[in-house]
This record gives sequence, C-alpha cells and structure tokens, in this order.
Amino acid sequence: MKKTVYSPQPAVRSFRLLSFVFFLSTLLTFSAFSQDWQPIGPTDVQINNYHSRIDMEILCTQTGIILWDGINAQEFIYNLPVLGACDLDDENILVIMGDGSYSDGIYKFNLSTHLFDVVEWVLYPRFIYYDNLGYYVGHESGLKKSADGIIWEDVLSFSGSDCLAMTHQSCYYVVSMIDGIVCSDDGGSTWHQSVIGSPWLSDLAFGPSNVLYGIFPDESWSSGLWSSLDFGETWWVEFWDINMTSVYHVEGLMYLGWHQTPGQGTGEGVASFNPVSGELTYMNDNLPCTLVNEITENLYIDCYNIVVCTDSGAFITCDIVVDAPEITDQPGDELFCFPNPFFSETVISLPSHTSDPFGLSIYSIDGKLIRTFENGLLLPGHFEVIWDGCDEQGRSVGKGLYYVVVWMSGETGDITVGEIIKQ
Repeated sequence: MKKTVYSPQPAVRSFRLLSFVFFLSTLLTFSAFSQDWQPIGPTDVQINNYHSRIDMEILCTQTGIILWDGINAQEFIYNLPVLGACDLDDENILVIMGDGSYSDGIYKFNLSTHLFDVVEWVLYPRFIYYDNLGYYVGHESGLKKSADGIIWEDVLSFSGSDCLAMTHQSCYYVVSMIDGIVCSDDGGSTWHQSVIGSPWLSDLAFGPSNVLYGIFPDESWSSGLWSSLDFGETWWVEFWDINMTSVYHVEGLMYLGWHQTPGQGTGEGVASFNPVSGELTYMNDNLPCTLVNEITENLYIDCYNIVVCTDSGAFITCDIVVDAPEITDQPGDELFCFPNPFFSETVISLPSHTSDPFGLSIYSIDGKLIRTFENGLLLPGHFEVIWDGCDEQGRSVGKGLYYVVVWMSGETGDITVGEIIKQ
C-alpha cells in the first residue's frame, strides 16, 4: 500500500506524518556518518546561545556578546552572562543578561555604537522569545510581554512563577515553569495549567505533526526527553537520560543536546532523534566540544543546518539527515482544510486525478475513530467534504489536533493524511 502524507494548509511544506496510529507509521533507518563541523567565531569561549542575522551572527557569552561576520569576531563585554538574543530593528538587537545581580534585565544593543542600554530590569531572566504578536521574556518571578520590545508588561497569569521555556505552534502557546506547564489555545489571551504531575522542562520545541517535545534537565529520576500530543496538556516520556540541555526541530527530525562528560550518562554531545523509530544517531564526529548548551540554526543560509553552542565555541553543520516526504506521482493531490484551525465547520478537499471512489475518516491524536464519510463522495476531478466538528453521534468534539485520512479504493490503495485543529 502506497502512502502519501500532506499538511492540510495551503502553501506550506509537506512532511511525513510521524505520530499517528501504528498502522499509518513507517519506520525509517538512518546510517551514521561523519559530520563536517565549522566554527562560528572563537573556539575558546563558552557560548550560551546564538542568533543569526542576514548580515552577521551573534554569539551570547558569559561576559557579553560576540559579533561574527564570517571572518572577524568583535567582542563586547558587559560582565554579565548573556542568555539569549533576538532582533529589535535594523540597528538594534535585544539581549537578556543575568546572574542574580541588580544589573539583570533586558537590554538593547546598538550594532553601530556598540552600546548596551537597559530596557527593563528583570531578575534571573530565563529566555527571550519572539513571534508575530510580540516579545516575551520569562524570568524567575513571571513572564513579561512587549509589542515593540521597549515597553514591557507582566502577564498576570504567571505572577510569582519561575518561567523556564516557551514555544508556540499556530494559536497554541506553551510555557514551562518550575512547577508545571501552562497552555493557551487562543494565542496567549488566556492560559490554563496542564494536568497535575506535568514535568518541568528547560527547553521546548514543536516537532512533526505538532508533537511537542521537552527536555527534563539535570540528574533526577525524571530526566530525559518528554513529549505531548495535545499541545502540552498531557505528557509522557520518550526516553530517560540525564544532563540533557536542548531540543530543536529541523525538517522531520529532532536534534538533542547533552552537557555531560563521557561516562556520566547514556548520551553526550549532539544526536538526531527519529520520532517514529525512537532511534538516536549521534553526530559528535569532528565536533571539538560535546558540552552542549543550546541547539538552534542559521536561518539565512541555503541548506538545512544546526548550530551547536558549547563550552568551547559555536559550531555549524549542514551534514544533517532530513525526513524527506513521500510525494504522489500525480501533481496537485494536495489535501486542503479551510479554515484551519476552525471553530464550527471546515471544508476538506482533495483534487483528484482518478475515478476511483474515496472514503474519508477523522481520527483523534490517540488513534480513536471520530467520524467516517462513506464512499461515493467523489466529484469529477474533485473530492470535498464539510465537517461540522461532530462525531458519528452528532456530539461536538473537543478542541485539539485531529487527523484527516482519505482512502482510495483503487488498485494502489493510496492514503492521504492531513492535520486539522479544532478550536
């Protein structure tokens, strides 16, 4: 049986569905190979984090920042650990600095004058995060938000909470705190606590099929890689290991980092993680330092890549395996759901190049069959169904991620799978 898998939204890249009922999964095998790691800037400096711009690269160090143009490194010292950076405008970046002193906070750094100016005092900042809605900074006592990066206000739902990490996918936002996970399904307007007993996670990243991954750090019985299929509401363990630091997604695979010397735990350095098979492929060949603080990427080069920030410099490689999608032999067989996400109803359509009848099924993220539309719904050159968000008994289903499966009854038995979110 041939399987083709597509994202349901127009104008987005197709990828393999990695988290669904077992009969739709395909195990992938990757062979190890030697990476070509190239340094970014000096290799005798601890790099906490990294930020790419079209004209330069920014390294966050224990004492300030380093600007790297591909040839020369300029270091600017403020004598505070810089933990993260993001763009403010053409001339300025925002950085967070802190070690528990009265100088902790959010700073603006001018790329022309090379001056730091404090924007907001924040004790023990943990992360800086930017999306289309604005800027966020998590800190020891809460979460701050700014529309322009200059004027900041507290997000009241997090008052008094130590916020450690943040990520989002579409309208779903997730913040990890020292005492659990807080979620939003409306773009951060309202927040609610996930189930009791959820882990505290030092890093978060959405992966394929909207599966959310998180790192439980340090050396506890709960340390390891965790995942959630329902946008942070409930969690389970992918595998146990200690001293993990980072999780990052590039084209179908998750990339994991450890900050531990050989022999302390199972893993070390950098590895790719296959969400289908659970296989780890280590990438430490030719990596000068395997004490990893952060994994990210350069967004302005024309190859898939990861950047690894270590205790002895930052390093980049384009020698990474990506999970290339299986595509249909016939052009234009894109599964569309519009609107997506939806509230009351959505139109599911699939242009077709065959006269074979179709059937359509909708499943929950745990593989439960929600609704089936019978064969015979095919129109000449087009297949279309309107789903009202109800199950077979006419009951409205809950908010969350659902899978749309279109079945072809012809000789090939093709399956086209898409994702849809009900709000």
